[in-house]
Amino acid sequence: MIMRVSANEVKEIFQQLINKKLSREEVAEWAYSRTQDYDNEQLEFFPPEEEGRIWETLQYLEGVDLKENNDTYLHIDSDFFQEFRHKWERQPEIETHISIHPKHEYVVTLPDTLDTILLQIQRKEGKPLGRLINQWVHEKVQQYAKASVAM
Repeated sequence: MIMRVSANEVKEIFQQLINKKLSREEVAEWAYSRTQDYDNEQLEFFPPEEEGRIWETLQYLEGVDLKENNDTYLHIDSDFFQEFRHKWERQPEIETHISIHPKHEYVVTLPDTLDTILLQIQRKEGKPLGRLINQWVHEKVQQYAKASVAM
């Protein structure tokens, strides 16, 4: 029988771990069951385009109960929050196409640190990311043009 695992389900289990509604052992057992289904070719990812993130998250969750020794877990609680943010709060890596003229298209590639800041600004401003970037580029070009004329 084919089992389905969804991005929403994985995120919910992760959140329950972070909020201590599920124990580390319960989460690891849940993830282990899904990875076994995968090994037996009985696991389907939904949506299919999130397979990579879902699979990476399952592998991480499978190890949340690992211990360094009898008294100490390998991961501390704050690791879970950081890993969740890393996997699910940032957008998957995509190319952003910004067009300021119908005949000109530019691709902007940003390091993860700037991408994270941009996403925070986007949430705060409530505007589409492309519009924010277009606005900033437009302002910078105008500032440069004014400075060049003044020289």
